[in-house]
Amino acid sequence: MKFKTFIGIDVSKLSLDICLITDDGEIKTFKINNSAGDLRKLFRLVSKDLEIEKVLVCAEFTGHYSNILKAYCLENEIALWLESGAEIKLRSGVQRRKTDKVDAQRIAEYAVRYSDKAQLQVLEDIAITESKLLLSERQLYIGERAKYKTQLKDLKKFVDRSFL
Repeated sequence: MKFKTFIGIDVSKLSLDICLITDDGEIKTFKINNSAGDLRKLFRLVSKDLEIEKVLVCAEFTGHYSNILKAYCLENEIALWLESGAEIKLRSGVQRRKTDKVDAQRIAEYAVRYSDKAQLQVLEDIAITESKLLLSERQLYIGERAKYKTQLKDLKKFVDRSFL
């Protein structure tokens, strides 16, 4: 698919720093809250000036902080590419400044340059999504269990049972 507009998003817990690059090279920046309502307002504003089906949204994958953006884009059929931060950093070259606004622009420029390699997000079955969440929770519990077992084993070596 040939994209004309590229949106780079730096995702954080509370906010989204956004850089929009149009096909004629115009750059616009925004900062909004990381919420579905603010995303709706942003895309309503942006869709007045351009074709939403020719837009590629690229964001650094930040785990569950990206879920609101992912859900919104999938529901509204907006092309979304979640890329590893390490990959973006590797291909962006030397970085002199580090702010969220600059990061959003780097992500947008990365999307422009490598859009032919974009791996777009697809809507997963609800059962698969729930299974992934349950699996990650299970891994957390397994790690905690191992930690406590080690502590108890270590404690047995240094506690004299005759005093108890």
